[in-house]
Amino acid sequence: MISQSESVIAVLKAARRVWAVSAVHGEVDRLRAIHNQLEQHFTPGDRLVYLGNYLGYGPRIIETVDELLLLRRAMLARFNLFDGD
Repeated sequence: MISQSESVIAVLKAARRVWAVSAVHGEVDRLRAIHNQLEQHFTPGDRLVYLGNYLGYGPRIIETVDELLLLRRAMLARFNLFDGD
């Protein structure tokens, strides 16, 4: 049996809003479209959670992983967002 502490992956402290993205399946163009919208609306205190299925059966797996990493870098480079946000 899994204890409660073992079942917790992350705690989203003081989240203003939680944005959830799931079932990407290597569809990098769709992921970029979501990221473009997020960049326009994401503010300090918001949280972004990817729920899995990044790769799946999509045609452009490597580009999808690159896009996931690029958004993190872009968000951290914003003057008003911090790693603790």
